[in-house]
Amino acid sequence: MAKRAPVVSVINMKGGVGKTTIATNLSFAFWAHHSLNVLMVDFDPQANLTQLQLTARQYADLTTSGRTLWHALEPVQSDSLFNISTSDWARIGDLSTYILPMRADGERRLDLLPGDWRLAKLSLREDRAALKLNGARFANLINAARAEYDLVVLDCNPASSHMTRWAIEQSTHMFVPVTLNRYAILGLDMIFGYVKGFPGIHRPPRVNVLINEIQGSLSSRIIRDLRAHRTYGRITLAEQLRKSTLLEASPSPSRRGFAAELPFPNKERVGGNFKAIAGEYGKILGVAP
Repeated sequence: MAKRAPVVSVINMKGGVGKTTIATNLSFAFWAHHSLNVLMVDFDPQANLTQLQLTARQYADLTTSGRTLWHALEPVQSDSLFNISTSDWARIGDLSTYILPMRADGERRLDLLPGDWRLAKLSLREDRAALKLNGARFANLINAARAEYDLVVLDCNPASSHMTRWAIEQSTHMFVPVTLNRYAILGLDMIFGYVKGFPGIHRPPRVNVLINEIQGSLSSRIIRDLRAHRTYGRITLAEQLRKSTLLEASPSPSRRGFAAELPFPNKERVGGNFKAIAGEYGKILGVAP
């Protein structure tokens, strides 16, 4: 039987909850500590995960050479933001064409399928026939990745769009980060309401929650409410992501890469935090002992 790796969408309809940071560093932890072949898919038109790993020059080279996720989904390119190819070509060809190796150690590897701002076209397009083809290409891409990797991680955009639908359709699991503010549970209500009313899914993805940015007395109250919630309490990980300046968004080149490898004194603590999260979540995914 062909391998069918878990596909995890790191997703929340609310922005600013740490999706990209978590998708990036959790992928690294699974690669580094569980010897998994991991593919990170930057499925957000902002392409923040890609920019977190690459220089502007490297990213420009990928976009001009046709090696981003956009090129996999759209075989005939257009210069207009509102035009999408109507080609009936649904195959993606060789997956390796679009894959960028990030780390390797022996036989295990950590790769990136780079994002592209042109993915925004897929959210703006209203031609259902063209979008159906784009969705088919994405499904073929993820199926190819599931056969080649041990784990596929999607960094998703915060808005509800065609892309959100495709991500959920192809995911076996949804990993939902929440920051500790008064809107945390409301954000979870939005996610569950979206998935519950989602048509055509034979088996909805399994949802788990990660509490992010632990600090202060307000955090304690929200954590207590979340863990006592009859729905969300049982799916919230025991491990939590602690607040760290190392994980804050920064344009500095010194912050590019994976937190556990950055030249800062607190990298070991942050790396250890992600290792613990990967250990707990890996059991849920069935990829960790």
